[in-house]
Amino acid sequence: MPARPNTYSLKITVARLLELSYARDEGITTSILREVGPASISVDSNGTATLSGNAGKVTFSATDAVKELGIQVRRVGISMNVNGEGKLDYTARFMFAGALALSVRGTIDVEELILSCSGWLCRAARALKGRTTSVDRQLERALQ
Repeated sequence: MPARPNTYSLKITVARLLELSYARDEGITTSILREVGPASISVDSNGTATLSGNAGKVTFSATDAVKELGIQVRRVGISMNVNGEGKLDYTARFMFAGALALSVRGTIDVEELILSCSGWLCRAARALKGRTTSVDRQLERALQ
C-alpha cells in the first residue's frame, strides 16, 4: 500500500492547483484570488479541476499534481476565503481510494503565490520586484 501523504505534501498540492489554474487562465484566476470573499477548488477522480469564485471559474487538468501524492485520489475539495489583507485561508479535504480521507488547513499569501508562477509574465513580474529566488522557495513562503 502506498505511503499516506503528509501535511506538507497536501499543502504543496493546494498551491500547485492554484498555479495550474493560473497557467490555464491567469486573468480569471487572479481576479478570483484578489477578490475578498469565498472561492473553491474541486477535483474529480479523472483529475479535472475547477476553481470557482465570484469573478468566474476556471477548469483545468490537475492529473499530474494529484499523481505526485503517490496514492489514487478520488476527490479533492478546497474551501477558501480571501481576506482584506490578501491572505487566502483554506481548508482542503482529500479523499483517496480505500476510504482514506485527510484534511489540511492553511493560509497562502496571494501575492507571493502569483509571483511564484512560471510563465513569462510571472518571470517579468518577479524581475520588476527584484525577486531572484527559486519558484519552490517562493511557494514555501506563500504557504504560511
